[in-house]
Amino acid sequence: MLATIKYYEKLLFYMSLDSLLVSSIMNEGVKTETESQNIMAACKVMHDNDIGCVVVVKIQNKEKIPVGIITERDIVRILGEMAIEFRTSGERYGISASK
Repeated sequence: MLATIKYYEKLLFYMSLDSLLVSSIMNEGVKTETESQNIMAACKVMHDNDIGCVVVVKIQNKEKIPVGIITERDIVRILGEMAIEFRTSGERYGISASK
């Protein structure tokens, strides 16, 4: 067993990324959500499947056609923008986020 691990460590060390095919590391169990769903639906798919992105599809003639992707980073970015907007709007009305 230890010899097998050493062999794979050496193999990975000498392999360069330009020699690896995308198909050798891709995940075929792609999770999707339709473009008409809300962000919470995509978050639930990511949470339930312990994944960091969901392919967004549109349904056309009963076929799923990829139209985009939503990632954890996209969600964090929009939450950050919403927090800034809330903070700015709240200060205008005398609401403070600090205690």
